[in-house]
Amino acid sequence: YKGELYAGGNFPGMGTASAPAIARYDPVSNDWSAVAGSAPTTAGTNVFDLQVYNDGTGEKLYACGNFAQMGGMGSTTKHIAVFDGTSWAAVGGGYLSSGPSAYPRDFVVFDDGSGPALYAAGGLGLIGAGNTTFSAVNRWNGKSWQPMAGFLDNPSVTSATVNSIGLYNDGTGTTMLAQVRFFGSSIGGLPRIARFENGRFNEITPSVIGDTSTSAIFEMFQYDDGSGSKLYIGGNFTSINGAAANRIATITGCTPVGNPCPADFDHSGGLAVADIFAFLNAWFAGCP
Repeated sequence: YKGELYAGGNFPGMGTASAPAIARYDPVSNDWSAVAGSAPTTAGTNVFDLQVYNDGTGEKLYACGNFAQMGGMGSTTKHIAVFDGTSWAAVGGGYLSSGPSAYPRDFVVFDDGSGPALYAAGGLGLIGAGNTTFSAVNRWNGKSWQPMAGFLDNPSVTSATVNSIGLYNDGTGTTMLAQVRFFGSSIGGLPRIARFENGRFNEITPSVIGDTSTSAIFEMFQYDDGSGSKLYIGGNFTSINGAAANRIATITGCTPVGNPCPADFDHSGGLAVADIFAFLNAWFAGCP
């Protein structure tokens, strides 16, 4: 942020400085310093992610985690806060839900065609003043929060948690992929990958990550190693769809989403000429 390196986590200090949960690195002194009061480091309190985003008034540094306050602001920040280079502030009211998992874990900046926005992924909950729709991924446009759909589509799903979210271009355009864990009467709790299409997240089938309820993806990153662009995922999983995968794996090419109406190729909910163009784009990109 502003040419300087920031680190977040669960620590009382960094280098020689008392800098709870978030610190800024000074290359001149080769040491760290506190950031406007930071957050308290009680047991289990973390800053899980940091992201720079321009909300229309200039770039700011956003922090998310399971902290109740940041920069001495009391409980008003509610798990998400923004730093303007001088002080911290709440972001649209923060998380309104409470509970052991109702906090954000990851950020990504993505442009869905209406302009870049900051997406916060985490536990299923209400975020932002006035919202009444529960979601595990919420969009911040610099002024208000908008919940993303798709996490409660299955009637048996009672809750959902997104541990990580990332950008991926399979040749048909850049979109978001989220590792989501569904909970409910007929859902086993194993994490799956969902893809953002037409304003909602749709589960990619099959995409079962790991074989225990603690399996998770912690990071997603696209990289071209010289043989083509791939999405790299890393976490504490040991299998993907039953095949051995020792904590790191790649996804190459298309990630088709299950669709009850295959002719609705763009998942818009209806059939139109746009489905033909979506199909042709996928075909020429080499998608199966």
